[in-house]
Amino acid sequence: MNMSLAEYVRRAVRRDLGEERPAADVSAIFGLGDSGGSDVAANKDAYIGDAVEANHLGKRGQASA
Repeated sequence: MNMSLAEYVRRAVRRDLGEERPAADVSAIFGLGDSGGSDVAANKDAYIGDAVEANHLGKRGQASA
């Protein structure tokens, strides 16, 4: 029997998954990446600078002022 690859895949998927499809719960994807109001993106340079300074001072045995 001649059929396109696309038709073969459609039939295989239909056979494996069956005709009934469960309702998708799209609420699981809402809010992905939502920081809840975090300011990390806006202040990332300051946070990185603070971490580098703390690391550097820690290695030298000094406390931050």
